[in-house]
Amino acid sequence: MLDLAGSAATEGLPHFAAGGAPAAYWMLGTTGAGPWRAARAGGEPVPPNHAPGFAPDVRAALRVGITALAAAARQALAPGPAGDREATS
Repeated sequence: MLDLAGSAATEGLPHFAAGGAPAAYWMLGTTGAGPWRAARAGGEPVPPNHAPGFAPDVRAALRVGITALAAAARQALAPGPAGDREATS
């Protein structure tokens, strides 16, 4: 896990978290090893999200994304001090 500086990718997140609603934003690596190696060797840079050439490695990215979201949900919904949520009626 990395603590990244601000990013334009998160520009709408403050609106979702307005009023104190809990929120999180993950930056998951979705580019395969081949394009990264080529870019580091002086080739074309890896296209960012939303760029026309953006091509995530779905097999790797989907597995990592599902694992991260499931782990966060288990922690947030778990009983105990970190997962306590008071029911309101």
